[in-house]
Amino acid sequence: MGAILGSIALTSLISFWVLAGAGRVRQVMGETGIRILVRIMGLLLVALAMQFFVNGLNRPRPHPRH
Repeated sequence: MGAILGSIALTSLISFWVLAGAGRVRQVMGETGIRILVRIMGLLLVALAMQFFVNGLNRPRPHPRH
């Protein structure tokens, strides 16, 4: 139980640091950099979705018994 709570606390802390630093990242990257990053992240999301789709198609299915 302690490992689970520790993992939750660590994930929460890292998420806080990332979100707290978002303003500085935005200043450094600028508007164009943010738009490029959004496009790249969208592309990665589509690639991940397609991989899940292909894996679902290739999953072996049980044969129905008659």
